[in-house]
Order: sequence, then C-alpha cells, then structure tokens
Amino acid sequence: MSEESAFLAALKANPADDLTRLVYADWLDERGEPAKAEYLRLITSVPRRGDDVDTSSAEATRANELGLPLPAEWKEAAAGRFDVVLLNFTDVVRGLKCVRELFGVGLGDARAMIELAPNRLLTRVPFDSALNYFSRLTEGAGMSLAVRPSECHGSPRAVVYQVIAECYLVRDKGGTWPRFGDDLARDADARSALTRLVADALSIGSDVAQSRVTEYRFVLADEAPFFPARRLVERCHSLCTREERFATSCYISGCVRVVP
Repeated sequence: MSEESAFLAALKANPADDLTRLVYADWLDERGEPAKAEYLRLITSVPRRGDDVDTSSAEATRANELGLPLPAEWKEAAAGRFDVVLLNFTDVVRGLKCVRELFGVGLGDARAMIELAPNRLLTRVPFDSALNYFSRLTEGAGMSLAVRPSECHGSPRAVVYQVIAECYLVRDKGGTWPRFGDDLARDADARSALTRLVADALSIGSDVAQSRVTEYRFVLADEAPFFPARRLVERCHSLCTREERFATSCYISGCVRVVP
C-alpha cells in the first residue's frame, strides 16, 4: 500500500480523524499539491454556530471554491465528513419537486424523505457537495436545513438508499403486455442480460452474479450512501440492454432508516 493509500484508508475508517487529515495535508504540500492541502485544512476549521457549520463564512466560501474542481472520489475518501440535515419544511409541493429532481427518487420515497424530518438527507459527503445540496434545497424547496460535521452527537436518522436492478418486458406490437413465464426462451435471454448487467456493474464473476439474480427485480445495493448509489446507477445505465422483447434497468430507491 502506498503512503497516500494509507492516509485515505485511515480517513475512510475514521472520517473524524482530523489529525491524520492535517498530516496528510502537509504531505500533499510537500508533493506540490497546495490546493488539496489547503482544502483539507479548511474543512477541519470551518467556523460553526453550535453544531451547524457557518456556511456564509469566508472559510466555507474558500473551501467550496477549492473543492469544486478536485476529483469527486478523492474528496469523498479524504474529506467525506459532512451531513446535510433537513430540520423542517414549509412547502410540501415544492419540497417534493426539488427532492425528486436532486435525488432521482420516486414520489413516495421523496415524501418519506421530507415528511419524516428531522433527518440527514446526505451523510459523510465532502464539504462543497454538502454546500451545493444545502443551497439548492434551501433556495428552491422551502426547507430549513443545516450542514453539520458527521461526528455530531445526537444527529437525527439518515436517509440511506437502495439500488434496484430489474428486467421488464416490452409491450407487444399488438398493444398487450407480455408476462414472464409465457415464453421460456425469451425469459432465459432476459435473465442472462440481467446477469451480465450485475456482473459488469459490480465487477464480479458471472457465476456469482447468476446466484444473485433470483428475481427479475431485486436489490443490487442496500443501505448505500447517496453518491456511491448514484455512481452505481450511472455505471449500470451504460450497461443496460434494450431489445424488442425486454429491457434491463437500474434506479435508486430512497428509504429513511436509522444508521450509525
């Protein structure tokens, strides 16, 4: 394991470990990456108002500016230590519309996400990502939110996500909906396409993927943070199949659960 990989592994195991984060920042400075180093130092010291980060402070503004061009996966590994907390809402219609657009979930999931406030809509995300979602939800959805370090004690329950993979049948030219079980050869082809999708998306062997595909609709990932769930869906979209007889698909389902 390289020295940098060791830093990232330690921060992934303990996102609140600012001592390691600051040592890592010094290491980055020594290797000619001052923007990353300054970004890490800033997120350890952004001013707070009680538990909440002061999102209007100069330090917060600078951290956001530095973070925007940095690689997303690096930020999640090195700096994923903030939550976006929904405190309450004042306009359910605008709230539902904004949550569905930002998170890509269905109406029922969006309603659960806002009506069960207070909860954490995003957990352990980089500061600039947290600030982006905080701003868009505050301005466009009639919601009261806060950005908080993930290690705050007494944080409310979090929204975690399922990634659903499915294979569905395409309407016949005559206008009727076919059913699984009517055409065994077609169903076998559909199951094979779904197995290939799972194997490629998760980088697992076809035998392992086949053992997971027990239904035509199943949970591909469970209790996943939003950004990894979204990346998995995006990867699946590039692999999905559509034929005249069937199509494979993948999407996020949000559900409010209690997580540490």
